[in-house]
Amino acid sequence: MTSKAEMEPTGGPAPAFDWRLRVALSASKMGLWDWDLQTGAVTWSPETFAIVGLEDFDGGFDSFAKLVHPEDLPRVMEQVDRALREKNEYTDEFRITRPDGQERWLCNVGRPTLDEGGVPVRLSGTVQDVTERKQSEQVLKGYAQRLIALEEELRKEVSIELHDDIGQQLSALGFNLGYLRKNLPAGVDKNLVATLDDSRRLAKEINGAVRNLMVELHPLPLEEFGLAGAITDFAKQFSKRTGLALSLRLSPVLPRLPAQAELALFRITQEALNNVLKHAAATEVRISLDIKGALLHLSIRDDGQGFQPKGEHQQRAGTGWGLTIMRQRAALVGGSLRIETEPGAGTTICVEMGVAGR
Repeated sequence: MTSKAEMEPTGGPAPAFDWRLRVALSASKMGLWDWDLQTGAVTWSPETFAIVGLEDFDGGFDSFAKLVHPEDLPRVMEQVDRALREKNEYTDEFRITRPDGQERWLCNVGRPTLDEGGVPVRLSGTVQDVTERKQSEQVLKGYAQRLIALEEELRKEVSIELHDDIGQQLSALGFNLGYLRKNLPAGVDKNLVATLDDSRRLAKEINGAVRNLMVELHPLPLEEFGLAGAITDFAKQFSKRTGLALSLRLSPVLPRLPAQAELALFRITQEALNNVLKHAAATEVRISLDIKGALLHLSIRDDGQGFQPKGEHQQRAGTGWGLTIMRQRAALVGGSLRIETEPGAGTTICVEMGVAGR
């Protein structure tokens, strides 16, 4: 049995910890761990014992796995398998349930050690208690969810006002102008006829612009035709309005998703296209939407100038809600969003989310 006073990886010398390192580990709520892949022995530093709330540990990986929240365990195992398979460092965050019943969030960073033949023989790393940060993130997530809900309520109210007031008045104006044109007396001045025809054209264009704005604000096709139908309708209108070439590859067997999920994915598509128009200097955008296994995949790829990412919260100036809100929209419906870009190579927005029952 490996006690909390020990930290000697099997097959190697004990790490030399000076007091400064021990103080730093304790202050950061961080511990060390080591897994000997040849013997299966797992060893922890005293800080790791304190983090997981154990006094003793039998040194087996399975015993550690029992502490991990059942919902998180498959992802934890996949991260470990991928790190060993690809021989890369990995970072993962997951929940554990301590023996005293407390649920804590841990951030785990691991790196494989390879033998002379390039075969992983150890997996070592750090574990840190990040519960307070995750709790703060949950509070911020709640604020973001409320803010997005308020935005949707406002969009819907404005859309209704446009339809009931401006839309109907524009329709009436077009009808009146048509009536006048039809009943013009013979021999009327040609300039007057031309002006009246031009006014009818302008009224029709304004009415069309208002209808497009209504779709931007509150996508009725989403309720009637689902996500694929709404994206198709919006893409056609967007391409017609902007001249940007759009190609769509949407699954013909896409099931209806929860209303909140469909709305989030539609808004992400809207925001991505608007960002392309404002910042990418692109000539073509490709949108794909399909299901692979239990995951739904949405991607919006442009052939524009791309940009240099600066971390998770990167935003391009003038993007309004920006990429952070797009991530929040995905996260609030159980999805994840990532960005693939580099200068001169275009940008791809990728969203993945689980589909219930698949």
